[in-house]
Amino acid sequence: MAPCARPISRFGIKNDYPLIVSQLRKCAILACTDNYEFQGNNKPDINSSDLTEVCYGCVRPLSFPYYRCCQDGCSYTLHKYCAQLPRILQHQLHLDHSLNLVDTLGDEHYFKCSGCFSLGNTFAYKCESNCKFFLCVNCVVLPKTIKHESHNHPLVQLTLVI
Repeated sequence: MAPCARPISRFGIKNDYPLIVSQLRKCAILACTDNYEFQGNNKPDINSSDLTEVCYGCVRPLSFPYYRCCQDGCSYTLHKYCAQLPRILQHQLHLDHSLNLVDTLGDEHYFKCSGCFSLGNTFAYKCESNCKFFLCVNCVVLPKTIKHESHNHPLVQLTLVI
């Protein structure tokens, strides 16, 4: 059974089954995986003995609190942060148009992030005018400038314009 993802609603993902906040300790979740059928982005690496569940929205390892689908056999999970992402935003890397949060699962092709150039097939921010500008969730949350202890001046976020 594939994750039961649906179009994005005002508060995150629509889902045929409710998402519940997982309050279990991570070791308890990992211990219950002997006969579990993994789906989607939570498939274990067959060359590794470690199981790492990831968030469907940002494809980063899960951390508490997070949401899990309560339907048996569905491995759909979201960080609380990813479940509460804004639906529309303005971003400094694409000031011409607003970016809309979309779920690209089911799209014919992967999207290519215009910030980090990674390929993805989960949540992304897409230009409202269809100019093929996408940002992955991870790039959207990067600050415009940072101050790092290794340098005396602020560092500014840049992207390659192609």
